[in-house]
Amino acid sequence: MKKITKLLLIPALLGVTLASCNNNNSSSSSSSSSSSSTHSSSSVTSSSSSSSSTSSTLSIKVSITLTAEKTVIDTGSEDKVITVVAEVTTSGTDDKSLLWTTNSDLITVENGVVTYVGTTELVFDQFVSVTATSLADTNVFASITITLKAPTKQGQVGELTSQMIEEIGNSSITVNGELVDFYKDFTLDKTTNNTYYMVTKMEENAWAGEYWIRKNNKDGAHQVNTYKKGVVDGLTDEEGNTGHALDKIYINKDNVATRESDMNTFGSYNLWEQNHLWNHLGNLDINKFTYNSKTGAYDYYIDPTDMDNLYLPTYLSYSLTPLLSDTLLEISLYVEDGHVTRLTGSTEVLYYGSTDGTAETASAASWTTIDLTFADIGTTVVTDPTPYAATKYTEVLAKALEQMKGITNYTFDSVDTSTYSASSSENSYDQSRNSLKKKVLPTSSATGPAGLHGQVTEDAVLLRRSTYYSGGYFDNPYGLSYTGYKQNDDNTYDEFEYSASSKGLVGKKKYEGNISSKLPGFNFAPEVFGFPTVTENEFESTYTFTLRDSVINAAVAKEISSYSNASSASQDVETQLSITVDSEGNLLNTVYPYNISGNYIGYVKTTYSEIGTTKLDEDLFDNYSPRVLPETWDEVSARYETAYGTGYTTGTVADALNYFYGADSSKFPTPSQFRSAFGDSMSVSRDLDYTKDGVGCFSFNITASEDLLNGVRRLTDDNFNYLMDKFAEASGYVKLIDSKHTQTSNSNNRNVTFMDKDSKIMIRFNNIGFKTIYVYCYLPGTWEIA
Repeated sequence: MKKITKLLLIPALLGVTLASCNNNNSSSSSSSSSSSSTHSSSSVTSSSSSSSSTSSTLSIKVSITLTAEKTVIDTGSEDKVITVVAEVTTSGTDDKSLLWTTNSDLITVENGVVTYVGTTELVFDQFVSVTATSLADTNVFASITITLKAPTKQGQVGELTSQMIEEIGNSSITVNGELVDFYKDFTLDKTTNNTYYMVTKMEENAWAGEYWIRKNNKDGAHQVNTYKKGVVDGLTDEEGNTGHALDKIYINKDNVATRESDMNTFGSYNLWEQNHLWNHLGNLDINKFTYNSKTGAYDYYIDPTDMDNLYLPTYLSYSLTPLLSDTLLEISLYVEDGHVTRLTGSTEVLYYGSTDGTAETASAASWTTIDLTFADIGTTVVTDPTPYAATKYTEVLAKALEQMKGITNYTFDSVDTSTYSASSSENSYDQSRNSLKKKVLPTSSATGPAGLHGQVTEDAVLLRRSTYYSGGYFDNPYGLSYTGYKQNDDNTYDEFEYSASSKGLVGKKKYEGNISSKLPGFNFAPEVFGFPTVTENEFESTYTFTLRDSVINAAVAKEISSYSNASSASQDVETQLSITVDSEGNLLNTVYPYNISGNYIGYVKTTYSEIGTTKLDEDLFDNYSPRVLPETWDEVSARYETAYGTGYTTGTVADALNYFYGADSSKFPTPSQFRSAFGDSMSVSRDLDYTKDGVGCFSFNITASEDLLNGVRRLTDDNFNYLMDKFAEASGYVKLIDSKHTQTSNSNNRNVTFMDKDSKIMIRFNNIGFKTIYVYCYLPGTWEIA
């Protein structure tokens, strides 16, 4: 079992070619595989999807809408054909022709007529997509999702009948039970286990999962997740699968009921069809059960060597539990009074330290079991959560939050404790503080916690970050680095760091606004925290409030902590997000758990002190070098070749542009025009290169701001398109919409190309999904998508 919230299938990054000036292989075409999923409902509903795009170059606008009277094909019936109707509207062209395609070889599509052509009987329901692409503008397409329903098996084994399986296959059902993780150490001959209690509710297009632990006969905090099938069809995930968004329903940090499309950590949609959060029990084949006289159960036959037959046991673990993401290799049903009342199952036993994958040579093993019962079949309703009411202690927390919102002077210490590696003690650093250089010089220390120490004042913030290097290879295993923010007089602020060359602090980036935007805002409703744990002594009372619903851990963590992994705050049954205050309304500390891609798990505790009395050293900004933004390309350094293999000449961007574009270089967008779109985000490296064929390209990189990314690690389609629109507005350049220069359908390799209508300058923006945008500047006719 993976000890996380319901697994949302986050696809691995597929083979992506990084485009460069010396590589013309930057095709943004993508391949999509058939999405395998199941559905227990036989209802037939209409569905639609639309997509549109606009070009100011050719004054073309195309919009496509797809509809169908039914979107389900019963593959066991004689009628295996449905019709998808396309409505196409255009301006600037009379071409309404479409290219029809599908992502599956189980169907064919011709002019909207969809026919099931599968030759092998389906084991479970599957989703496929049909896409119509405009031939007038191939960047415009619309998709619709079709369900291929597997035949229902009939029969009886002992008392177990296909009608009983059909009954527990109802789309509306409640599943109660326990999940137990086992770990056996063969060396010590000791077995340990962890038990989780669960309730899963399902109905048509909706799913809710709840789990908790129990200690000393007392339930811990309940972790709850509620999801529903999104309304819009034709959305695309990281792997190119299309379907409906997985909508997350929750109470947000402002205590407001919220429904939003769930995104993975890279900013791509998680699709309902790919997550299998509906009842799959109806797909169990009655003919694969045998009666076990020893247990009184009906055991289901699963061939572990047949990959196609392992999908269903995997989807059962996804849908029946809010925790399990592994394949069930043992499944048993129990019959009582003519109904299936119980299901038990277990995963594969994983052996560690084994040379042949067996217990004989292993040092340890782990596996997971589930024991489930069914209730409210046909009557279960997945209700949306409602805003929380205040408790009698809410005002205590509200007072502390209000006080912190108005404070611009305090000191904090964030200690990062990893639960997967040796954690450090909370000792003080033994650092000499005799000179400016020793105060901010990147260095190391033999003692101290891994984390962040911050001194906050109204005009500046100094941050000391410490990173622990494990392994015992260092005498001083804690690396120390100093950064921060300094307010300017023109409603801007610098992000600074220590520079060895200038032996002082240097502004590296400039942002509009106030440094307070980089600090915790404490902007959330106190009602999202429940009843506190109260600790009293003769001097004071303290109140530790825990978050009611850990679904909003990340959103709240970013409001209470400046630590870099706050956006990775996660659900955890062991550590809860908490805030401790005293009776006077003083904030004492905060705690949040984090999980970074399953590789780094732990928690961060932040304590606050010197509120209103924090002072930075008077000489901290002696010889400070502020960030100066260039207004012309003569102020920005660059390297350039004059031909392939000639070596670089060091000069300015203006020198490189003049050599490459000649008189037209004056039409190249200015530094301020780039900043209007992207902010102060240009890379240090800027080069003009040539290929062996004499094709030149001037290139540099741009990094999307953290504010735009909003906690995810990749640019979303909306954010990328937003930046492209801002560049068009700032530069006056015209976007090329032809498929040879612009393709944005593949979020793993987006390309948008602009040209100046009065010169020979062509600028391409390429993004492979992460926060970096690669900028390539060409001459017309020297580059196009392969």
